[in-house]
Amino acid sequence: MPRWNTIIMVIILASQSMAQVRVESTKPRNGEKNVSPSLNRIVVKFSGPVRTDSYSFVVAGKGETPEITGDPRFQGDRVCILPVKLKPNTTYSIGINSKRRKGFVGKDGVPVTPYVLTFQTGVGKAKKKPRKSKRTGAAEKPSSPSRQTRGTQGGKVAAPSSATVFHLYFDKTEGAFWVLVPHGWKVSGGTVRQLFQPARFNLEVVHPSGWAGYRFIPTPYYMEPNEFYPMGAMDNNGNVYLPLMPPEQYLTQIVVPWLYKNGQAKVEDSSSLPEVAQSFSNFSRLVEQQTGIQVRFAAAQVRLSVNEGRAQFIHRLVAIQRSLSVMGKVVWETLLIQIRLRADKKKQLEPILMTSLGSFEINPRWAAALNQAEAVRGAQAMRYQEEIIQIHERMMQNRAAVNDAVAHSIALELGGQAEYTDPETGETRTLLSGYQYTWTDGNGNFFQSNSPDFDPNKPEIQEKFGLNGHFRIMKRK
Repeated sequence: MPRWNTIIMVIILASQSMAQVRVESTKPRNGEKNVSPSLNRIVVKFSGPVRTDSYSFVVAGKGETPEITGDPRFQGDRVCILPVKLKPNTTYSIGINSKRRKGFVGKDGVPVTPYVLTFQTGVGKAKKKPRKSKRTGAAEKPSSPSRQTRGTQGGKVAAPSSATVFHLYFDKTEGAFWVLVPHGWKVSGGTVRQLFQPARFNLEVVHPSGWAGYRFIPTPYYMEPNEFYPMGAMDNNGNVYLPLMPPEQYLTQIVVPWLYKNGQAKVEDSSSLPEVAQSFSNFSRLVEQQTGIQVRFAAAQVRLSVNEGRAQFIHRLVAIQRSLSVMGKVVWETLLIQIRLRADKKKQLEPILMTSLGSFEINPRWAAALNQAEAVRGAQAMRYQEEIIQIHERMMQNRAAVNDAVAHSIALELGGQAEYTDPETGETRTLLSGYQYTWTDGNGNFFQSNSPDFDPNKPEIQEKFGLNGHFRIMKRK
């Protein structure tokens, strides 16, 4: 009898093994060499249908892990696409599921068989040699990629002056956030950490001529003053001792004197931002349920008139205040944003500036891990890593709605904007409303134009704006 039980068990295990979904193919292929470093996505095709509400791309293999530039997305229930950025002459490896991470799951609930993809990139495209002038024989300077030409030459469509391109920028320091950056604008900074202090944003996005921009300014932890540390004191850990105050008071009495010391800034008005605070509260609620940390949010803004040299600028300071109780004491911090806009360029640049700022999204997985670390600092019980993953998966299911609320509320006076939907993925983005045609490649690049002939799939257009891949027209809501 035991012998029959053994045979039956072997048959059951064999049938389960045959039914288990596995990786059928990948692009690039496993072991492929000389892969183009301009490839911006990894495509994984499974042997059977999988659930599209979870995934697991993990560090595995001997190669370098590709830089991930966005969230994975599914095409149907058998194909998953991972946006990446590759370097030339590099061996890459990435795992699809592992023994512990089993996010890719078949429709029957059985995890996909773990798989490691390894490939190697080539040297990429060689730089074009400068063309010699027929008149002098000297090498001509290449034309600037930002210069716009009018008319049509040689059958090529020239770029009209009314075109805007946004690229998705993914935080290169800790993967804490992503944001749409207008083509040609400069990006610096990212996420910073100091000893005994949590991670903070130190990001700046600036117009190439300095006419507009915004930056996230890192601020310290604030704690209640006591007999050892009076108001305004700083301890060895970098904490500043200030009582909890309304964000409007914090901006006018603390931030403005700190940032504008030359007296050339005039406060025009200030106001609270309850919708911004509510948006951040919604974002934080899922994490609070898991860690037990009760976090409160408040937000406010101050508008200033500032003389920068001979030019007049409009500045706006936004503070999102986050407070919590740690061992019976109130600890608070702020997300501080400074927005600059040259007054005579307001009509031209404000919609672009606010579209970029409004697209800023915090990576929910990073936020979950950050709150988990704060639970430890607050002497609360630490959860297992699997629980963080579960938080991430639940937050990802609600990320679209939450981030949409944050994006709409954090960007002030979002005039001249509209929502556009990718017909292939269903992804919705808030972009400029003044264009008749809006395109996307599904990898975080968005192209807007009023010309029906201005097709971003044309090689000359892609070269001009640093684009690649296939673009499709988005639908305006």
